[in-house]
Amino acid sequence: MLCLDTTFIIDLLKKREPAIRKFNELQDEFIVPTDINAYEIKAGIYRKFDESAISRELESFESFLSRISILEWNKESVNTSAEIHGELSKKGQMIEALLYIERKREYHQQ
Repeated sequence: MLCLDTTFIIDLLKKREPAIRKFNELQDEFIVPTDINAYEIKAGIYRKFDESAISRELESFESFLSRISILEWNKESVNTSAEIHGELSKKGQMIEALLYIERKREYHQQ
C-alpha cells in the first residue's frame, strides 16, 4: 500500500504532468489518500476559492475520491508515520510524493 501526499494529490487534480506520470507508473500498486489529505484539501478549497467555485472544486475532488479508497488513520499509524518521517529527516532522506506508511516495511528492515 502506498499513501499519497496532499501536495501530490493537488498536483494530480491540477493535471500537472510529473504527478500524472508518477501516478500512471504506480497503477499496479494499491494507492490511497488518507483522511488527513481529504481534510487538508477540502479546507484548502474553502480557503482558496470564492463561493461560486467552491462547489465545482469540491465536486472535482469528490470525483477523484470516489475512484480510490481513503485510508483512515489511527493512533498507531500516526505514531509510526511520525517516527519514520523524523528518522528519515534526520538522515537527510526525503520521501517524494509517497508517504510514510509504505516505507514502514523498508525502514524497519534496515
